[in-house]
Amino acid sequence: MSELHGYSHFFAGIGIPCEVVTPKELPLLKRKIDWYFMGVDRSHPIPGIFRIHDYLSPSTPPARRLKDWGKRWINARPDLRIFKNHYTRQCFGFSDAIPELLMNMGIADEWLQTTGQRPEKSFDFIYIGELSAARQTNILLDRFTQGDLRERTLLLLSRNYEQWQRQYASHPNILFKGPVDKAGVKDHILRSRFAINYIPDREPFNQLPATKMLEYAACGVPILSTSYPWVRQFQQQYGGNYLYLSPDLHDLTWQRVTDFNYHTPAMSDWTWGHQIKRSGILEYLRPLYTNIRWPIYTKED
Repeated sequence: MSELHGYSHFFAGIGIPCEVVTPKELPLLKRKIDWYFMGVDRSHPIPGIFRIHDYLSPSTPPARRLKDWGKRWINARPDLRIFKNHYTRQCFGFSDAIPELLMNMGIADEWLQTTGQRPEKSFDFIYIGELSAARQTNILLDRFTQGDLRERTLLLLSRNYEQWQRQYASHPNILFKGPVDKAGVKDHILRSRFAINYIPDREPFNQLPATKMLEYAACGVPILSTSYPWVRQFQQQYGGNYLYLSPDLHDLTWQRVTDFNYHTPAMSDWTWGHQIKRSGILEYLRPLYTNIRWPIYTKED
């Protein structure tokens, strides 16, 4: 999970130690904060421990609205709630007086660092992300079994892809790999000629920040994307030029891909440090860690 690495690296860097544990391991630790990635949390409050509920996304189909409603009513009351964006907050619709913050997706600083010569290209396309029926993975894979894309390689970095691998075993240009560590993900992106951000234009997928698109952009690799609200808003605010594809990918052809004029935006505003500072969370942690020189950062940094 990108958030685990991003949060823990940032907070450790300013003198707040972090440890990633399961809920069952919590009683064994002496700590000041319990930070839950939600989920469900029905545990009882512990005096002296600040509790944070971090909602990374709304529930996904099927019955996603019913799931969100259930979480709203059964989860314990924290001291602070964090949501990935306004859409996520609206989906849960909490109406109590508990403070709320927004903390957007981020990328690690090392994604913006380039050292030495870039590796040679080994793949024509790369797709990173979940492979599932809900995300209509079959539409993407089928496109590489026909026309001029049958001769072009597609690398899919994911997990739990065995069913798809068996289904498309007769197409050697469709390659599956993963999971790999963050350094490996970056290396595979840099070794790909084009990167695909394939998101169905339906909720909640079309309203959430696309982690891999941010990483594609940080690597400066030309990006192909389906058109949906979040990516259009991202382009409007931060720039870039991406080849937009139709929902059924009928216009994904090699000639169109190679003829397009791509551009990726500057991504310095998307580091985890920048997103954490912008969220305002440091003001809530100030009373808990009096040994740290506050303020370390302001929202404008």
